Amino acid sequence: MIGFSLDLTLESSLMKTYIDKMHGAGFKSVFITINIPEDDSKEEYKERLTILGKQCKKYNMTIMLSVSKQSLKETKIDLEDIEFLKSIGINGIRVTKETTNERIAEISKHFRVGISASHTTKQDIKKLKELGCDLSKLEAWFNYYSREDTGLSMDYMREKNQILEKKRHRNSCIFSWR
Repeated sequence: MIGFSLDLTLESSLMKTYIDKMHGAGFKSVFITINIPEDDSKEEYKERLTILGKQCKKYNMTIMLSVSKQSLKETKIDLEDIEFLKSIGINGIRVTKETTNERIAEISKHFRVGISASHTTKQDIKKLKELGCDLSKLEAWFNYYSREDTGLSMDYMREKNQILEKKRHRNSCIFSWR
C-alpha cells in the first residue's frame, strides 16, 4: 500500500486540502508521528488527530500513528483509550525500540503494530509469539533518515528483511526525496 506522511503542525484547512490531494493521487495510507521533540504545539495534537481522522475516514484511508512513551505523555494521548483512537481512525501504532515486547503484544490485540525492522531480532519475534502477539498485525518498519549518509546499508536491510520475511511480516520503509 502506498502512503504519505503528514505534519500535524499544519493548519487544519491545509491538512484537509493536502489529504484531498493525496487521496486524488491514489494514496490509501497516512503516517503520522507525534515524536517531534522540538515542536511546541503538542497540546494541540489530540485535536489535530481528530480532524485528520475525520478527513481520512471520508476516503477510507488507514492511519499509522508513530508514538513513544515521552510523546504520549506530552500530548496526553492514551494508548489505553482504544475506543478514542479507533473513533478518530487510528488503524496502527508505530512503536519505538524502547517499547517492550509485552506492550507490543498488548497493542496487537487492537491495532496493526509497526515495529523497528532494524532493531527487531529473531528472539524478539519468538518472545512476541510466546506472549500471544497477533503476528498477523505485526509490520516491520525501517526508519526514515532525513540527512545524507545517516541511513542503513543495503546489506543490513537485506539481512533484516530475510529474517522478517521468513516470518511473513509485512515490511515498510519510509523515504523522502528532494
